[in-house]
Amino acid sequence: MVSGDRRVFHRLQASICDTFKKKKKKKKKKKKKKKKKKKKKKKKEEEKEEEEEEEEEKEEEEEEEERKKKKEDQEEKEEERDSKFPGNYNTRLHVKRAGGGRGGEVEEGERRRRSRKRRRRRRRRRRRRRRRMREEEEEEEEEKEKEEEEEKEEHEKDEEEEKVGRRPEEEKEALGGGREGGGGEEKEEEEEMEEEEKKSISIENEITQPLITSPLCS
Repeated sequence: MVSGDRRVFHRLQASICDTFKKKKKKKKKKKKKKKKKKKKKKKKEEEKEEEEEEEEEKEEEEEEEERKKKKEDQEEKEEERDSKFPGNYNTRLHVKRAGGGRGGEVEEGERRRRSRKRRRRRRRRRRRRRRRMREEEEEEEEEKEKEEEEEKEEHEKDEEEEKVGRRPEEEKEALGGGREGGGGEEKEEEEEMEEEEKKSISIENEITQPLITSPLCS
């Protein structure tokens, strides 16, 4: 190897190493940015869920207060009626107490418990749906990012291969290696000319041999 060829080879090697190092750094930075974005998204979604849960709890509390108020209003109205008609009041008490010792208040407490359970179930279902939707969206985003990265890597590899394939030819031309390529074309032309000459000589021999061997020539 000539000293000039070595220099060019070392330069090429160094440039390729630099490009690979830069690409690795870029990939690391991109990964860090993606992780930060994902963390921010998760935090925002968790905050939204907490706010929605708080709003739902407030709405439920308001509904319970409204029910209590309605119940109190009804009881006041019944007391007013019973004060006017005491006989009816006794009959109502008898009807309320006739149920195995269970009063209306106990039944309402059970209703409240059931309603709370239903609300909790609804909340859980909503949370599960949100989580599923979130996970599906994240998976789709990850798949898209992977596909884009693979396409970029393939494109970069193709460009590198093209550059690596072109550079040696350019370097040969710069160092004087282009003459070898031109000499190869000239050799092919010379070989074709030689083959044509051989063919013409063989044809001439085929024509002249019978004349030489004939009795007239002797």
